[in-house]
Amino acid sequence: MNTMRKLLVAGVAAGFSLGAVATASANDELLVMQENAAWWVMPNGNYDATRFSSLSHINADNVGDLKVA
Repeated sequence: MNTMRKLLVAGVAAGFSLGAVATASANDELLVMQENAAWWVMPNGNYDATRFSSLSHINADNVGDLKVA
């Protein structure tokens, strides 16, 4: 391998390593907040991305009555 190719491979490997470390940590405050169903603290609801809400204010009987506020 020539020197440029070795540097490129090393740079890509370092980038993947840094990305893996950054995504592996969770915000402790968000972990606590996601336990409360009334607080939708992340786009997918929680770190598990369940997109499920246990709230029952909107249900199959009244969903058709929803309007833009």
